Amino acid sequence: MKNIVKALGLLSIISVIPGAFAATSRVSMVGRVSPRGPSIAGYILANTGRTITGTQVNGGTTSLWGDPDCINNYTDCITADDACGSDFEECTTNVLFHAQMPKCLNVLSQCAATGINSLFGTSDVTLLSTVYSTKTEGGITEVDRYTYPLDGSILGQRIIGGSIANKLTTEQCVRQYRHLFL
Repeated sequence: MKNIVKALGLLSIISVIPGAFAATSRVSMVGRVSPRGPSIAGYILANTGRTITGTQVNGGTTSLWGDPDCINNYTDCITADDACGSDFEECTTNVLFHAQMPKCLNVLSQCAATGINSLFGTSDVTLLSTVYSTKTEGGITEVDRYTYPLDGSILGQRIIGGSIANKLTTEQCVRQYRHLFL
């Protein structure tokens, strides 16, 4: 009986050792390493039967929004209460707009270049943070104006419109801010 138990124990050890070596593959032995997680290409293939190559989906086009969808979706996002507000009351200058802009970058990333150009006046998203001018007061340099959005673009016009619509008369301004100084 002891010999049978020893033989079975030895047999189990011998059968485990080759499995351990098979679990750790060497790069030289593997022709192509596959990703461990799911990919968007696999999702598209599974759900549409199309394969993806670069930014083109075979048999169709990319899923970027055209001009109307891009403009409407970005405008809806940026005019939300937690961003610029419905009348751009929180984005009355170019600099204030740039403070709110990151809240809608996920929407902007789904826009085609022509839609981004209509919104900002440029389709190069790397230029959106280009500083046009700065001012220095008390040794502190601040951004005075960004280059984009251009005044003639859709968002540039919204910023100018928000600035004009949200100006207070002297009497309204004194009434609104009097409590700060008393």
